[in-house]
Amino acid sequence: MKSLFHLLLLVISLHTSLSALDDVDLEFEVGMMNASFSGDISNTVNAVSFDGDLGYNDNTSSYFSLKAKFGNEWIPVIHVNYKNFSEGQSSVLSNHKIGDTYFDELTKSNIKYTVLNSIFYYEFKSKGKKKRMFGKQRYTGDLEIDLGVNVKNIDYSYDMVGNVSGNEEYINVSSSILLPYVGMKYYLYHLSLYADISTLSFSDVKATSYNFGIDYEMVRNLYLALTYFYEDFEETIINDTVTFKSSGLMFSVKYDF
Repeated sequence: MKSLFHLLLLVISLHTSLSALDDVDLEFEVGMMNASFSGDISNTVNAVSFDGDLGYNDNTSSYFSLKAKFGNEWIPVIHVNYKNFSEGQSSVLSNHKIGDTYFDELTKSNIKYTVLNSIFYYEFKSKGKKKRMFGKQRYTGDLEIDLGVNVKNIDYSYDMVGNVSGNEEYINVSSSILLPYVGMKYYLYHLSLYADISTLSFSDVKATSYNFGIDYEMVRNLYLALTYFYEDFEETIINDTVTFKSSGLMFSVKYDF
């Protein structure tokens, strides 16, 4: 909740500061995500899956983003978005090892997962043309390619406690990763299609995220959007490797200031 409060303060501060500049366009987006979880915690003894062994399924969360586009073409577009998931489950494990502990009982576990993407990119646009199709003059649509970097901040924590033994294990992943970013947008009248991807793999940490969707301009500067999103990361902490994946649909509202 503190992270969400801090994000809202940042959004208000950025909006107040940047709106004072005449050559800055702002886009604020808020939405709801329905995400499915998968992945596992693996070591040399076994792998404990989040969906199969621990029973993590769907989770609903909020999404916020702010995009700033500057009149000066040398300044990159800045797009910051924030996701926050939290869920707990009870499950029975049979001699499964997590960390240094073997669990052979009913357990209670909790996942907290937040992602802050700070994307800096340049837009390369190609204007469409009017062509005669099906007996009428029609516009072919505009195409945009985005190239830049994504500074991804991941904060993930997982804790488990045995109901009978009281044994506890806690895993925390906190990483900042610089990823290449590629996006594409196609504009046609009041509709736009979009897709983007960020991915990179090191020896001890891997991360991928991509989105594709469609939005529709309901009234001037107000858009409804439907997006499919996917995000994963992998990192090794001491003797355990955490692989965590989230994917699902997001419904959101966008407004251009």
